[in-house]
Amino acid sequence: MKKIKYLIIALLLLITTGCVFNTPFYKKYKIEYANPNETFHTPAGFFAVDEDGNIVDLEGVTFTQNKTNIKFSNFKKSEPDKDGYVIISYDTEMSVDIDFKATKQEERWYYSCSFNSPMLYDAYTGTILNQNMVSDGNENGLSFQNGELVENKKEFKDNVIKYGGKEYHIGIYYISYGRSYDGGKDLGTEDGATHIKDKATEKTTRFIKVPKDYDGLTLVVNKKGSSVEYAKETAADAKKYRELLKKYEETGKKSKELEEIEKNSGKYHKLVDPSDEVRKEFTAEDYYHINVSETVGMKSNTSNKKLLVIIGVVAVIVLIITIIIAVILGVVLTKKNKTPKKKTTKVEVKDIKEEKHEEVKKVEEKKEEKKVEEKPKEEKKEVKEEKQDKPKKKKNISTKKKSTKKTTSKKTNKE
Repeated sequence: MKKIKYLIIALLLLITTGCVFNTPFYKKYKIEYANPNETFHTPAGFFAVDEDGNIVDLEGVTFTQNKTNIKFSNFKKSEPDKDGYVIISYDTEMSVDIDFKATKQEERWYYSCSFNSPMLYDAYTGTILNQNMVSDGNENGLSFQNGELVENKKEFKDNVIKYGGKEYHIGIYYISYGRSYDGGKDLGTEDGATHIKDKATEKTTRFIKVPKDYDGLTLVVNKKGSSVEYAKETAADAKKYRELLKKYEETGKKSKELEEIEKNSGKYHKLVDPSDEVRKEFTAEDYYHINVSETVGMKSNTSNKKLLVIIGVVAVIVLIITIIIAVILGVVLTKKNKTPKKKTTKVEVKDIKEEKHEEVKKVEEKKEEKKVEEKPKEEKKEVKEEKQDKPKKKKNISTKKKSTKKTTSKKTNKE
């Protein structure tokens, strides 16, 4: 159980490191930013429509497949407000030359075209940012005067981007000035067909409210552009939505289909999404990318190549160190777990006992040697003491004898 526990800890350590150094979208797909002052060219879709606006296929009508010209201009940034937000604004102009030849038609029809409008996305997550269309004037808490945003009460639902432990609220609003045509120019008849040339132009102004420290705002233009098929799908979806909405207004009951459409309209999409057939695969080269944050003078990490290199190197080094530590920790703890603790304790106790026994034995041997050394000394001492005692006794006897002799001698003289 402990082995599994340690392995789980090591795994969590690796996952945590991966989360901290999560590769941002712009780096993962090696996004290269285009010059915002360029004119970008993408395909357009040309088609005929009837009086009700429905796309119709007409024989004898041939369009020249010209490309759309897309230009961005007037990039601006306001000063931060009291909440730390800035307003970024810019204009978009899309135009295309319409050139077609048509034989005489019995029914009344009109020519039209479709553009694939640029989108805004977050450079860190690849999330496409939802936009709110407004009109010049006061609408839904947004005040516009002459195309300038002067007040934002934030009544629209913002985009919420979460990355690097932070949360960014981004509000995008745009004014569309509609589509205009130059009026068409009749170039005469060629091979029984009338040759017409015209020009269609669409203009919009966008206002993006972002935190002053947010630097991931990116414009993207699809190089594939639009097509007749795309226009037909878009028109069919719009027609269906109008029908469902009309039915809801008449009956007061919202269908599941309408609920699903409304639900998906506010849903976040990503430039690459494995679950979405349209966005299943992503190739950066299929799009033009414009770094809006950098264009308006905001400090942008997404375009700082040196910083990217440093961050990348640091991330790799930390990840390698973490992996090494995790592996060493796992190996050490696994080995430690394999070795029986009781056996190790017994061996250690046994060694200690043997060492103590040897020490005691040495002490006892020294004591014995000392005893052996001290024994002859004691014996010699005893012998010496005996010798000393014996002479004393003789002296006493000798004295006594002398005394006797003297006494005897005296007695003899008397006599």
